Amino acid sequence: MKSNTTVEWETQPTVLVNPLKKKKLERHLFLISMGICLCIGIYIWMDESITKAVELYEIDTIKSEMAIKANEGKVAAQLWMAEHYPDEHTSDELDSLIEQGNAEAMIIKAQRVYASDEALAKLLINQAAQEGHPAAMAFLSDKKTVSDVSFIDFLTQYVFNGG
Repeated sequence: MKSNTTVEWETQPTVLVNPLKKKKLERHLFLISMGICLCIGIYIWMDESITKAVELYEIDTIKSEMAIKANEGKVAAQLWMAEHYPDEHTSDELDSLIEQGNAEAMIIKAQRVYASDEALAKLLINQAAQEGHPAAMAFLSDKKTVSDVSFIDFLTQYVFNGG
């Protein structure tokens, strides 16, 4: 009796999986892939750059309508354009609104000029508080002097977060 000892290795699978453990392996691979998908989803949901991109898209979407309203003389539209699209034209409109005593215009101008002229920015905050701007008043009532807190802290705490 002669036994056949030759095996055709080309037809054999590279990895042999125990059939009893195949279901367990499939379940683990499924759970791992679901966990990876969950982590990616949470990362995308928590990513601030996506929120910022959506905000910029929305701003760009309404820019033309706001420009038309600003040219018609609507104060809220002029302030919006000055805040989101600062240029020479909106700067002139902002200055004219400041001369009229608009407190919101004073805050926007203070944000814009702080890097180059901190004294002017603090003066504008004081004027805005005198005109009754809530963020400027909260800032001045919490702090004894304007120099007690940095301007960046003022912007983040009182203007953007609402006091």
